[in-house]
Amino acid sequence: MSTKSSYLAAILVVGSVWVLGGCGVDAGGHETGVDEAASLATTEQAISTGWTAYTSDERPPVNCDGSSLVSAAQCSGDYCDNMRLYCQPTTGVRGDSYWTTSYVYAGCRAGYWITGLSCNDSYCTTLAVQCTAMINISPKNCYSSGVFSDEDGPLYFPAGYYPTYVNCAGSYCDRVSFKLCQM
Repeated sequence: MSTKSSYLAAILVVGSVWVLGGCGVDAGGHETGVDEAASLATTEQAISTGWTAYTSDERPPVNCDGSSLVSAAQCSGDYCDNMRLYCQPTTGVRGDSYWTTSYVYAGCRAGYWITGLSCNDSYCTTLAVQCTAMINISPKNCYSSGVFSDEDGPLYFPAGYYPTYVNCAGSYCDRVSFKLCQM
């Protein structure tokens, strides 16, 4: 290979590392530098560990896979029109699941955890959640999270706390909060 070819190959490798280096996950496990439009891809139902795709009234529901539970949430667009979840693996053993009906609040029966989300109506004004039993995990020390909106960025839950209930407030469900419980 000529010196000129070697030089061009080195530039391509360094340039690729530089371009791709801004996308991914930081040391805390949180997504960084990912293009939001890429996350809005349509699928029949996005199932994930890590950040799910966004869901909204025109997109399919999202949910966590395996033993993962929701450890953060984020919305974007006017009035929180698009929502996504961060799914974190746990030591839980997944049991049965069910979906709630859509309303401005949605909660799981005792012993169940939120593992999925579906937005309905314009601007995601009503929500339905997938509730999943985790056979060897019981909720305790529950409390209400603060509210977040599309202006606030992601809402990360404290370590070891996961949602069992979601509530909407404000215009078009623009302010969202969760009931969080410790495992």
